[in-house]
Amino acid sequence: MDKEESREKCNKERNFKAFSMYSAVRAGRAARRALDLATKKHHLPVPIRTVATPPPYVIVVVGPPKVGKTTLIRSLIKHYTKQKVVKPIGPITIISGKNKKLTFMECNNDLNSMIDLAKVADLVLMIIDASFGFEMETFEFLNILQVHGFPKVMGVLTHLDLFKQNKRLNKIKKRLKHRFWTEIYQGAKLFYLSGMIGDGYHRREIMNLSRFISVMKFRPLVWRSTHPYVLVDRVEDLTDPELVKRNPTTARTVSFYGYSRGISFKPSIKIHIPGVGDLPMKDVSFLPDPCPLPEEQKKRKLLEKETLIYAPMCDVGETLYDKDAVYVEMGQNVRKLDLSSGEKDILVGEGVGIVNQLVKAAAPIDEACKASTVKLFAASSGIKGSADVFEGVRSDALGTETEPNPRIRRKVVFSDVESESDSGLRWKEHMADKAEQAFLQPRPPDLMGAVYNTNHTSAINSLDESEPEDDDFFSKERHEKVGDQEIAVTEDSSKIRETGLHWDEEDVQKLLRNKFVTGEWGSEDAEKLLMEDEESDADGDFEDLEIASSEHKAEESPRDVVQQSDRLRYEEKVLKKAEFDRMYDNKDNDGLFQEMKESFAKQARINESEFENEAAEQRIQYEGFRPGLYLRIVVENVPSEFCQHLDPSYPIIIGGLLSNEENIGFVHVRIKKHRWFPRILKNNDPLIISLGWRRFQTAMQYSMQDHNMRNRLLKYTPKHMHCRATFYGPLVTPNTGFLGVQTVDRTPGFRIAATGVVLEQDACFKVVKKLKLTGVPHKVFTNTAFIKDMFTSDLEVSKFIGASIRTVSGIRGTIKKTLSAPLGSFRATFEDKIKLSDIVFLRAWYPVEPLRYYNPVTSLLQADKGSWTGMKTVGQLRFERNLKARCKADSHYKLIKREPVQFSKLTIPKSLQAELPYKSKPKLLIKKSEKTVRKQKAKKKIFKIMSKEEKQINVLLQQLNTIKNLKLTTKLKKKQADQRRAKELEKDEAKALKRQKAWKKQINRKRSKREGVARRKSASAS
Repeated sequence: MDKEESREKCNKERNFKAFSMYSAVRAGRAARRALDLATKKHHLPVPIRTVATPPPYVIVVVGPPKVGKTTLIRSLIKHYTKQKVVKPIGPITIISGKNKKLTFMECNNDLNSMIDLAKVADLVLMIIDASFGFEMETFEFLNILQVHGFPKVMGVLTHLDLFKQNKRLNKIKKRLKHRFWTEIYQGAKLFYLSGMIGDGYHRREIMNLSRFISVMKFRPLVWRSTHPYVLVDRVEDLTDPELVKRNPTTARTVSFYGYSRGISFKPSIKIHIPGVGDLPMKDVSFLPDPCPLPEEQKKRKLLEKETLIYAPMCDVGETLYDKDAVYVEMGQNVRKLDLSSGEKDILVGEGVGIVNQLVKAAAPIDEACKASTVKLFAASSGIKGSADVFEGVRSDALGTETEPNPRIRRKVVFSDVESESDSGLRWKEHMADKAEQAFLQPRPPDLMGAVYNTNHTSAINSLDESEPEDDDFFSKERHEKVGDQEIAVTEDSSKIRETGLHWDEEDVQKLLRNKFVTGEWGSEDAEKLLMEDEESDADGDFEDLEIASSEHKAEESPRDVVQQSDRLRYEEKVLKKAEFDRMYDNKDNDGLFQEMKESFAKQARINESEFENEAAEQRIQYEGFRPGLYLRIVVENVPSEFCQHLDPSYPIIIGGLLSNEENIGFVHVRIKKHRWFPRILKNNDPLIISLGWRRFQTAMQYSMQDHNMRNRLLKYTPKHMHCRATFYGPLVTPNTGFLGVQTVDRTPGFRIAATGVVLEQDACFKVVKKLKLTGVPHKVFTNTAFIKDMFTSDLEVSKFIGASIRTVSGIRGTIKKTLSAPLGSFRATFEDKIKLSDIVFLRAWYPVEPLRYYNPVTSLLQADKGSWTGMKTVGQLRFERNLKARCKADSHYKLIKREPVQFSKLTIPKSLQAELPYKSKPKLLIKKSEKTVRKQKAKKKIFKIMSKEEKQINVLLQQLNTIKNLKLTTKLKKKQADQRRAKELEKDEAKALKRQKAWKKQINRKRSKREGVARRKSASAS
């Protein structure tokens, strides 16, 4: 049987309808995988602070020099706007969709620019030269991003056309892709630009890149969602030229332009410009959007004339909008249009169109002003003014301030003047009718909205003009939207017109009856119910609500009861279905995650509707300038070097400071030296810190926290672990990341020295340093010793009474009391007897205060922005001046001559030897000298044979020696007994003398008491 036939037979035998799955294990594995994938997409919900018109998303193009950053920006701009930008400098804002704007910014090969742009970038395009590989600038920028909040990152490989072999090209692509994934995350997007056509990349590759950019979702970062900031795209010096001419170094007044980002920008906050410093704001106002979104939202794509570009720093575009002026750039090729030659439909820019309208004007501006008319009211006649009427008039719609000028009286000429005699009396005609009509209008005319709002008439015409029905006493309130403000339309009793009706008549009174009751008047039941209500209310008694409700239910019709029961049953079913869906349906309910998202969305709707009906000026007073508005910020006391050395290619950021970030104090951080930095960091060496919006140089004091929460000073940072650090600088919110570099110059090697996070902030932190005091004993007792050479005075000893001391051998002790001599000596007790040769030391902790050094980095005030130098380290100064480190005399190693110590021999008493076991008894014989050995051998060789007489004499001598020794022993024992008896007698005499002294003291005390009592009695008797 073939495999196909067996497979068909098995398929016929199986009943697919009987079983839902073939393998429960496989189904469980698939379900777990699906849940894992769904859980991986979960992220911590953040509060929604988006606005209806968000600011442009900042796209930063980063990479080493000569990798194709400028070419990529030119290609993207040409793809979006069909315009060619020769040299893109500064922020370039374009419209990429119906409701989306993008701002492109090229990052210079400068560490200051990298740090600043990493704080404001929403998307980073990382350009990598595939022919060379990864360069140090790429990894430096990635580490900067990790500290200041990691935005979206996309890689772009260029110079792929230099590879001639496809095999090598694919190998390089794979290697770079996996290294890029290691630094970012697995699956990070990496684009390949195969080559160039002309002065740009391939159109299809740029289109794919732009599509990924258009669908990118940007997650709000913590620092940006709590701070307002502006990426400046235009700078203007407002200082009087005469002041600059007299004193070129005078402080300037500069206006900065840019979109408000982050949170609402309030005029009362303080700002910081990285590279310049903290500066005061003089004025903040908003201008019309220079790159507005298209009004029509129903189209699927934008028209070519709606793809605007705004790049004031690279001279792209024709019109610049200021607060009180509009600047038009015509360029070199300017020609006059001839309408008769058929050039009516030529598409020209906005600025050229304005100039062409001025050129095509039939009359001069002053004559046009004379002929123009203005109507203040709908029913009034037009007012004609001369040209000088409009001189000095400025628009108040944007919040500008007019200078106080003396009042000038000018004659007003009306348009329907027939003669000079009746020109002053014509406007008085029908004054009563005009006043009544103006008074009876539902609201005063909105002149500002009528003049400056183009959609004013359409908004009014689109209102719902339906009147409430006569039967409804309560009617829905109508609103009219004028500009950004929604105004309720209500009736004003003071503006009711005379109708001629007499309210005393019965027919006229019936007209008001429907306004005060509900129901219908046509049936007799209604009149009867009304009469019953009046009779029941006449008594003024209270009614039992439960009885009344039960009676009312009894009187209800069967149809009403059925409807009410159906409604209750339907509501019960809806509740049961919702409960069932909540328990068993996991598609729309993810527990706590979904609840947090719903709560944030609800709060966002509440915040959006709070000031929705307020006018623009009033809303700004409450919440500040919303993100997305184009701001004009005027700053005073700007250093003159900022304007003299202004370079548009370097980013200018205006960061708003919170109330707690304006002060300077000690900041306690957790820091770690970067593993790629070649040197370790030394204590109190200067370090350039990027913290918040600021970049500053300070002196770091490193420490390590012990188990008893004591911060112990470190001389150097650990190599592969975190430590604590304290420095003097601006205060920020805890859990804010920072990074440190030793220099911002273009030095070879990795420049990121350390990274960390802020732990806490306080006025001071206690960091201690270990201090060892040594001394030697000059008298030793059993457990007590007198120590000298540790202190220099009795006062120092008194401060350390009770402190723990220790010998080198490990015997612990305590300081007890000072001694009179020698000076600085003290008495100490130990847990065991010490020797005179021991060294006693005291381990103490000395508090060390960090250096109060804070120096802001002012890189934007220099001509060479990348060569800012602050305080140098001691090592750098020694290297530059070719100096050697100072050596202390005490630090040198000296030759120590020690005399050989002769230890006493170990002697074990015989009584102890007898009690010891055999294996512990000493078995080594004492080594004898050669002379003794020789004598013993000679004695062994000589055998003396004694006679009987000699033996008797020898025995007699032995007996005499024994008697003599016995007498000496008896005499010695007697002497020792006498001595013991004398000592006992002395002790007894001492005890008797002591008892006598005690008796005498007691007798004297009683006698003195008796005499005192007698004296007191005699004194009282006298």
